[in-house]
Amino acid sequence: MKNAYLKVLLIVLLPFISLQLYSAPVTIEETKFHCTILQDGKLEVLYTIIFTEHEHRDRIRSIGAFIEPMTIIESWGEVDGRKFRTSMTSNGGGYYAAVFDRETVTSKKYTVNIRYRVDTSMTSPTRYNERNYAAFWWPPVQWDLPIKKQTVQIITPVEIPKSIKKAEQIKDDLVNRSGVIVNSDVVESNDRWVYYPSLWKNKNYLSIHAEKINLVPKYKQNVNFFFPAELLTSGAQGGTYSLDAFSAGDIIETGDFTINSSSVFLDVDAESGDAGNLSSSVTLFIRLIETGRRNLYRKIVTSRYPLDDSKITVLDGIKYTNYPSVSAKIRQSIDDAGQLIPDSYDIITSRPIEKSEHISFMIRYSDYGYIKMPHDKRLYNGKLRIFYPWHGLKLSQKFDILKISVTSPFTVSAKEDRAAYADLSNSEFKVVTPSFNRFASWEYVQGTRDQKAPDGEVFIDLNALSTKWE
Repeated sequence: MKNAYLKVLLIVLLPFISLQLYSAPVTIEETKFHCTILQDGKLEVLYTIIFTEHEHRDRIRSIGAFIEPMTIIESWGEVDGRKFRTSMTSNGGGYYAAVFDRETVTSKKYTVNIRYRVDTSMTSPTRYNERNYAAFWWPPVQWDLPIKKQTVQIITPVEIPKSIKKAEQIKDDLVNRSGVIVNSDVVESNDRWVYYPSLWKNKNYLSIHAEKINLVPKYKQNVNFFFPAELLTSGAQGGTYSLDAFSAGDIIETGDFTINSSSVFLDVDAESGDAGNLSSSVTLFIRLIETGRRNLYRKIVTSRYPLDDSKITVLDGIKYTNYPSVSAKIRQSIDDAGQLIPDSYDIITSRPIEKSEHISFMIRYSDYGYIKMPHDKRLYNGKLRIFYPWHGLKLSQKFDILKISVTSPFTVSAKEDRAAYADLSNSEFKVVTPSFNRFASWEYVQGTRDQKAPDGEVFIDLNALSTKWE
């Protein structure tokens, strides 16, 4: 009886043991590598990891191993259609941690993007049919967890006619003429192997799409192939760059630039007229003159509010009209070690700004939603007073003119003396700053809104101007 009892216990317990062994903290839904073979066989990669969270965490502790030496260009996360900050920290030995600015939530799907450059050749010289070839041997990053789907896309340095715009137009004879050679066992080891065109940097390149489904832990996807060795001297990096594909090799920075002025328009809004639930939207103008030549304005803005999702427009710096043929992108600044610099942002332009060009960057961003504001519960003039703090901004250099405009979501009596408004203790709306004495003018004026103010009342704005802001 004793032995029979033990057998029953084993039968009952084994399923529970099995569940513990195979439970995973996350489900890796998909990993994607978008790779470009650069000059001398170096590689630029956009690595995307998509996972469903089953627990909660503020980082992925170990990703790798990456081929070193490598340089992190940028990294960011996404959830619910919004970006969040992600910084990469080296653990040594080619392994990195991805540190988030938040804690993940169970059952939500997250995306982590890492753009990096492999600073050593991913090719080896070889010879076939009396011709020199470069053997591409880069291995994708492996995981200790299963992956539902993995895609590797590689832009080779092989140029094809610009008239080819779809994968269906690329036939075997074109691949054979291009000099790209792939062993049949490599193709067969993938669930999909497709050639497609990539119009990148104003050139059309033969590219490879390799796809594998249901990868077991530590699976090494095979994407090896050969291409003519002479193409290593140029790589797939000719022509003009695009903002999305901007990398360290595209940076142009000569001479200097001068910031002439800056304007900040802060629009404060209240939810259903409730002063306890406020939000704000900000439009920042940076007007400058280029005295050198550059397409990257490093650490030009410092902000404790994340600017990653900001909309940025390039304007004529004199007429304040749209500047033709120039667009821009804002990104978090990166130090020499490839680490993100907290609260610091660069601006990248779609073409180099030339000497003597006057431009203005218009940056718009808004709070994610209404914020429940703390307030002093003592009564002043029969009303509760709300203090709404704004984090402020810092630019990379001194400049002369600073203009600030702040709108209030509430109305005041039309009879109030706005000339003395700043000095009145019972003012309904007031902006305070320790830098008050640095402004040449500081005045409250009647503002205009989409909605009409009640009879006998008006909306009010603050306008302030400094003639020499340092």
